[in-house]
Amino acid sequence: MEREDRSLESLPVSTSEKIKIEGGFQRKKSGFATLLIGISLLTALFAAGTLWIRKGGADWFGEHAGIDGTPSQIQTSENPDGTAVPPEKDSPGNGSAEEIVSIRTEDLSCSSLGIAYLQNESVFSPDVQSLLAMKPDGTVAGSDPLVLILHTHTSESYFSSDAARAEGELGDLARSDDESQNMLAVGEALCETLNRFGIVAIHCREVYDASGVGGSYQRAAESIRRYLTLYPTIRYVIDLHRDLVIEDDGTVIRSQGCYGEEEVAQIRAVVGTDATESSSEWWEKNLALALQLRARLDADGATVCRPVKLAPTSLNQELAPYSLHLEIGTAANSPKEAKLAAVLVGETLAELLYEP
Repeated sequence: MEREDRSLESLPVSTSEKIKIEGGFQRKKSGFATLLIGISLLTALFAAGTLWIRKGGADWFGEHAGIDGTPSQIQTSENPDGTAVPPEKDSPGNGSAEEIVSIRTEDLSCSSLGIAYLQNESVFSPDVQSLLAMKPDGTVAGSDPLVLILHTHTSESYFSSDAARAEGELGDLARSDDESQNMLAVGEALCETLNRFGIVAIHCREVYDASGVGGSYQRAAESIRRYLTLYPTIRYVIDLHRDLVIEDDGTVIRSQGCYGEEEVAQIRAVVGTDATESSSEWWEKNLALALQLRARLDADGATVCRPVKLAPTSLNQELAPYSLHLEIGTAANSPKEAKLAAVLVGETLAELLYEP
């Protein structure tokens, strides 16, 4: 958001005293004063420009989307494994305290493109039809933990309602330490659903972005390794996020899917592949699971899921054979819609795991 520059108002302007100086000294002083004023103006303009870029620039939130619901992403140095990934710049404190956020509801499922459509940003060309037929080999093993749920960006959260407008800073609306509003609430809904179906799931409630999103993937990776050492039966690692979709005019998109008669936050699976320092050797298994979840969730005309995204980075998915990065809704969805989507994911994953 463009800020009004008021720094020039503080420049001293004196009209109470006028001194008449003749000759060359007058010209030199006049020239020197002009130079000082010019330097002051340039300094003020540079400061104002820097402030606008740092706090209100058009690309502050890192993602912009058109009506097709597939946002282009800006690459920065904030990364999970040493490579460039999209920034998380929607932290609290950005923007004006009197900001009004416009919200528009859209179906981001791209259902007209078909269930096999893949948003492929990698160098690979997977056989989607073959992957849709691939069966998971992780078995339901009694009382042994099978699924680990965590949140690399734990404080990602949701607007409190589904209104068309929201008042406040977008960063404050989109992030929260309140466990009833952020990703911990969504993870709890998924964990309870899996356990209800007899699939033992562990919900890691550790906060990895308390000091900022930088380094959060590295901190999460340490936890994943620790859990895999303690519970070697874990075969599925699900990292739950929410998306943030913003159009060029600043409108925030609320995703809306339908499952029967219910409205639900839409889900996007992001599958990692290769990165500079790590690669996901199981990326095809992960992609198969993501594609099958979408196919089942969107059966019978439902529009629960957005297209699966195949990303160039690994996103910690090299650590376990069935790893998914699931974005549950966007920031403009409500916690209720997001938790309902998480319940649907749990029920559908249970179907897949119990299927012979």
